[in-house]
Amino acid sequence: MSQRANVTFFDIAHEESKALVDRLRGGRGTVAYERVDLKDVQELKAVIGRLTEANGGFDVLVNNAANDYRHVIDDVTEEYWDDRLGVNLKHIFFSA
Repeated sequence: MSQRANVTFFDIAHEESKALVDRLRGGRGTVAYERVDLKDVQELKAVIGRLTEANGGFDVLVNNAANDYRHVIDDVTEEYWDDRLGVNLKHIFFSA
């Protein structure tokens, strides 16, 4: 955070995210974490709305959340497919 950036990131990994905030605290900018399940579009929109209302708009949005496991194609179920789309793509569209 050498450019005095104010950074907020979303994650579902609560303990790891709190630890990251603790490590980054004291830099030249600010860092905050919000626990958000990116597959829940209503929750995502609510958190973005609350943050925007409190702090103004975001200047930069980095959508880099994703998760996948290597597997053979025959193991892909419809449920797995829908879950991966929710984790890997849905938030990109709705947060932008």
